[in-house]
Amino acid sequence: MGNINITIRIDKELKKEADNLFHQLGMSFTTAVTIFAQQAVREQRIPFDIRLRQERAVAATSVEVEKISNKYLDENKKSLPRTCQIKYLTKEHIIYLHKQL
Repeated sequence: MGNINITIRIDKELKKEADNLFHQLGMSFTTAVTIFAQQAVREQRIPFDIRLRQERAVAATSVEVEKISNKYLDENKKSLPRTCQIKYLTKEHIIYLHKQL
């Protein structure tokens, strides 16, 4: 099999952190991407779970949730109850909350 060159766009800081990690593991970024591609082909799927980071929201205290909720309400001029109980949160609100934690 012959090799080809590919070009990808990646955040500069993420690339730096990944290079550091892969160096510690004794491989290059190219080797890590090749391993990923081989594993994906072998398994016929992305070789790891991809999901929302829900555990971060669960870990937040009610005080943190209320503080962030109030900030969200102020910034977006939303009219949810100021107590902002979880049952009143919208999907948009939860996404904002995840980004703030």
